[in-house]
Amino acid sequence: PGAAARPEPELRVLLVRGDTGRGLREAFEAVLAEEGARLEVRIRLLLPRWMAAIIIGRGGANMKELQRATGCAIRIDEDTERKQQVCQITGSTSEVMDALARVHRSKLERKEARGGDEEAGEEAE
Repeated sequence: PGAAARPEPELRVLLVRGDTGRGLREAFEAVLAEEGARLEVRIRLLLPRWMAAIIIGRGGANMKELQRATGCAIRIDEDTERKQQVCQITGSTSEVMDALARVHRSKLERKEARGGDEEAGEEAE
């Protein structure tokens, strides 16, 4: 007499490690080519604090704009064990890809502004 149980979604875990956005994008695209764009995607990125600060922005302004522009839900938590930040991005395939591209662009812009040294001035933030 009760409602039918909803099947659990299939969960796939993909671990990608690297220091360039290209590796992440290529791995992500390989999985999506197999699964298609219909999926709701949730990714977690382990970021240095300076990168999380770029995503969050002053008073959370950058994160709010990123969510508005892409349609993704974004959450950033601290990983106290590694002294880094965990950024979770959830949305459709295209929304998440858009968010990743915007985050990567922000990283490149910071690198250019700092003369190639991404972490310069990290303590000041």
